[in-house]
Amino acid sequence: GPTKEYQRNAEFFKVITGRGKAVFKDGHVYDGDIKNGMLNGKGTFTWTDGTVFRGKFKNNEMTGEGKYEWTDGTTYQGQVKCGIRNGKGKYINPNEYVRFALLLLLGGSL
Repeated sequence: GPTKEYQRNAEFFKVITGRGKAVFKDGHVYDGDIKNGMLNGKGTFTWTDGTVFRGKFKNNEMTGEGKYEWTDGTTYQGQVKCGIRNGKGKYINPNEYVRFALLLLLGGSL
């Protein structure tokens, strides 16, 4: 269905259930499943600095499987609990990989 837009500061009406888009006062955006006025199910949360989380939400928390993407190209894909990397996952920092590769190429050490 069409995406509904709500301009609230995480204060959804308790009757809102379905797919929706929430634009918070600070500019952060959530686009995804809403159940009983809370972020529940699959969704995408985008911070104003460009950082993105795509994955599962439970009671307004990023919890379950998901993927973080930072603007410098760093990513984390795996388990998340209350918005924090927790459990099995894969963290990739392309800048560290380049540094490591250059050190190996030049015969340096970490």
